Amino acid sequence: MDPEDISSLINSLKISNEESSQVVVLGDDLRERSEANLRFCLGCKVIASKAINRELFRVQIPKILQLKNKVEIELIGPNIFVLEFKSMVDRRRILTGGPWDLFKNPLVFTKIEEGTNVVDLKFDSIPMWIQIHNVPLACFNKGCAELFGKQVGSILEVDENADGCCWGRYLRVRVSVRLDKPLK
Repeated sequence: MDPEDISSLINSLKISNEESSQVVVLGDDLRERSEANLRFCLGCKVIASKAINRELFRVQIPKILQLKNKVEIELIGPNIFVLEFKSMVDRRRILTGGPWDLFKNPLVFTKIEEGTNVVDLKFDSIPMWIQIHNVPLACFNKGCAELFGKQVGSILEVDENADGCCWGRYLRVRVSVRLDKPLK
């Protein structure tokens, strides 16, 4: 088929009156409740070559993440789960902690925004703390920590004191490491 034939076929596609009447619009009340529920949810993907057993995941995740409160877990795709936390503190700790793993298989967490479809969830990076050793004393500051940290990934946070200094045996930087690119 040539491109003109494909183009004319696409242009001829139309939604019938019967199909258009099947479109459902959420009311404000239902939409607000849905948004409130999403604030307590995270998407989680297990980076593994084999399928992860749902029941194994449900049993192990609360232990691995050391959750203080209950979490509801549902499988929504191949090695992709939705976790609904009962506590915002647990949810926040998961996002700021890590990296997390299930039997040495990395776990990638992502926030779920309103209107996001399962196929649109992004699991392309893992946040982690890195240590930068053998740094000259003059470089124990936020600017140098960010400069060195950018070599590994996007800067999320620098472990610094109120003066912007990073005194210690090494610099600590929290970076977001892309999964689709090799480490340098």
